[in-house]
Amino acid sequence: MPRILIVEDELIVAEDLRAKLEGLGYEVGGPFMSGEEALEKAGECPGSFDLALMDIRLAGRMDGVETAGVMREQFDIPVIYLTAHSDTQTLQRAKLTEPFGFLTKPLNSRDLHSTVEMALYKHKMDRRLRVSEERFRIMFETAQDGIFMKDESLHYTQANPAIGKLLGRPAEGIVGLTDHELLSPEAAAAAEDSDRRVLSGEVVEEDVEWKVGSSERILHMVRVPMRAGRDRVIGLCSIVRDITERKQAEEEQRRLDRRLEKAQKHESLRMMSGGVAHDFNNLLQAIIRNADFVHEEIPSM
Repeated sequence: MPRILIVEDELIVAEDLRAKLEGLGYEVGGPFMSGEEALEKAGECPGSFDLALMDIRLAGRMDGVETAGVMREQFDIPVIYLTAHSDTQTLQRAKLTEPFGFLTKPLNSRDLHSTVEMALYKHKMDRRLRVSEERFRIMFETAQDGIFMKDESLHYTQANPAIGKLLGRPAEGIVGLTDHELLSPEAAAAAEDSDRRVLSGEVVEEDVEWKVGSSERILHMVRVPMRAGRDRVIGLCSIVRDITERKQAEEEQRRLDRRLEKAQKHESLRMMSGGVAHDFNNLLQAIIRNADFVHEEIPSM
């Protein structure tokens, strides 16, 4: 059951709010009359509150906006502001704390219930999104393969450390640049051709050569389009694996295979020629023996 923290310095309003929330089936913490009290309670029981209903105008050293900012940053508690009237400047400050809603006093149970439920759901989704983003960040930054993203104008928008290593510069120094500023003219032109195909909706997988300064690398690259909706391509993402050493090893193996094949052919010819010579010698010896026999058998004239 969601537990809701009430921070309201008007006692009658606070008790009415508590009664309404309990009537809707929520557990209630408070009410607390000041921001300092609310923060102290939140600090004593981290993770025990799912939402705070916060009066924007609080008596004391901290008003509701400042209290909400600390509550969000330190305890990840979403806030719905309660207000009867506030000046424009205070409302602008309140927006900066990214509240999950505003409720106007006096409160009715239907608006209270719908606003609280939407805030709880939105915070749950935001938390899942943050977890997903953190997982992606860890995989992105620690991946051995290079990963980069480009926008529709083919400027790098993200690059991980592995790509930075290939290009010989920090990953953050790549963002905002194009391949024409990073690669040789030939490699940049080839990369742009492939990127254009991806922006048209293709998935492109190929081995490419990147020349950066005096270094030449052979890379296996898979480029896929990034979409907004079903039809609009807004950029591309690529995964890059350096296969230079593998290609060099394969070429060395091919050279060894050719040398071995040549040696085997030479040996085969040698053995064949040796066999022919042996057979010829045997035939010659037989002819000589037969000639001697004929010579012995024929009387001398």
